[in-house]
Amino acid sequence: MTALFVGPTLPPREAPASDRLDYTRMALLLRDPNPIHLDRVYARERGFRDAVQQGPIQAARAMQALAGWLDRDWRVRRVSLRFVSNVFPGDVLTTSGRVVSSSDDEVEIEFEQVNQAGTATIRGRATVGP
Repeated sequence: MTALFVGPTLPPREAPASDRLDYTRMALLLRDPNPIHLDRVYARERGFRDAVQQGPIQAARAMQALAGWLDRDWRVRRVSLRFVSNVFPGDVLTTSGRVVSSSDDEVEIEFEQVNQAGTATIRGRATVGP
């Protein structure tokens, strides 16, 4: 685990690119048959470059990074995040963070997820503690 002191940047954590099969699995899990997530032609007709990744996949990648920064005995207490741009098949997502406050029983982390072009896809804040 990285020492969680105010100020330092936490090491970036890269998630593997999701593919269409991931999108299909998530659509089944969520019971969300929206064709914008499954049909690239449909998505392109609506102005997107490809099928759009579901938000829960994006959020899960950010939470995996957050969990990787924590000691095993710590847990995420609160998370607030905002989706700021779309993710598409093949996009590689990297999450980085910074400790913004720390006490004996709580640490607050700001984090950002970007794609391979450096475009932010998620911005958020999490409170963690033992």
